Amino acid sequence: MTTLLNGDLPAGAEAQALHLERLNALWKLSIQCGLDDRERIRTMLDMARRVLALDLVVLGQFDTTYHARHVSDGLAVLPEGAELPPDAVPCLTVMQSGCKRFIADISKTPYADPFATQMGLRAYAGFPVHAGDDASRVLAFLSRVPGEPSVIDEAYMALIADWLGNALHQSAQTELLQRIALTDMLTGLPNRRAAEERLQKERARTPRDGHGFAVALVDLDHFKLVNDRYGHAVGDELLKTVAKRFEAGLREGDWVARWGGEEFLFVLHGSTADEAGGIIGRLANHARATPVRTQVGEIPLSFSAGVGAFDPRANDIGGLLEEVDHALYRAKSSGRDRVCLAAHTLGT
Repeated sequence: MTTLLNGDLPAGAEAQALHLERLNALWKLSIQCGLDDRERIRTMLDMARRVLALDLVVLGQFDTTYHARHVSDGLAVLPEGAELPPDAVPCLTVMQSGCKRFIADISKTPYADPFATQMGLRAYAGFPVHAGDDASRVLAFLSRVPGEPSVIDEAYMALIADWLGNALHQSAQTELLQRIALTDMLTGLPNRRAAEERLQKERARTPRDGHGFAVALVDLDHFKLVNDRYGHAVGDELLKTVAKRFEAGLREGDWVARWGGEEFLFVLHGSTADEAGGIIGRLANHARATPVRTQVGEIPLSFSAGVGAFDPRANDIGGLLEEVDHALYRAKSSGRDRVCLAAHTLGT
C-alpha cells in the first residue's frame, strides 16, 4: 500500500523502532517548558509534517465558515487564520460524521474539493479532534503524493489528534476557571481581584504611553434599605441592571468592576479628576432620572462617588484608592447623591 511517506516504511522491528522514536519526540514536546499552547500546537504540526514527509498539516475549526486555526505549510499556500467556505475542504464530512477519513487521490473522487485540487494536493487524511464536548475541529494531513497512510502512520496521526483534543479541552477549562475566578457572577463584571490586577497593569502602562487615568468609587445610596424592604432577589435585580447601565455609559477603553457589595470601581482613561468627575456626574444624573424597573415596581436610584486621578510621579495605586475612598466617604457623609474629588486633586 502506498503511504503518505516518501517511500515505504521499513518492516517489522525497524518500523516499530521508528514509531517509538516518533512517540518519544511527541512526548518530549508535550512536556517541554517555555511554550504556550499556540507554540506547542504549531511545533507539533511542524514535527508531524516533517516526519511524515507531507506538504500541509492543518488544525481547522468549523462554525459558519472553516478557519485554519493552526497551520504547518510547506507549500506556503494556506495562511494561518485563513477562512474558507465549509464545503471547500475535505474536512467537512469528518466533522459531520465524527469519523476519520482517508482519500488516496482527491482528483479521482466524484467531487473535487476546490482548495485541495487548486493547490495540487492529492492525498488526504482527516481526524476529528474532540475537545470535551466541542467537536468542531478536524486535524488534516495532505500531500501532493497520492496514497493512504500506513497502519503505523495512521496510529501516529490519531495520537496527535487525541493529544490536541485533550490539550485544547484542558486549555478551555483553565480559561473558564480563570474567567470564573475573575468575574462577579451576579453582574458579569470583573470582580475585585480582577480589578486589582487590571489596576496594576494600568499603573505599569501609564509611563510607557503617557496617557494617565482616573479612578472612581461609586456606592449605591440606601441599597441596604432595598434589601431589607424587598429582599435580596430584588436587590440582585437592581445590581444587575445598574451594572449594565454603567457599562453602557462608558467610553471605549474605560472599564468598570464590582468592587464589593453595592460598590463599583471605574477606570477612565486619559481623564483628569475633573473630567472623570464630569463623566461620573452624568451617570449619576441618568441614574437619578431613570428609576430601575423590578418585579416589585420602579425603584428610585442615586449614588455617591469619590474620584481621583492617578499621579505617575507617586506611582502608588494603593494611595490613590485610599484617597478616592476618603472622597467617597465625604460624599456619603455630606448627604449622599453627589460626587467628591480626592483631596490631592481638588482645584486641578
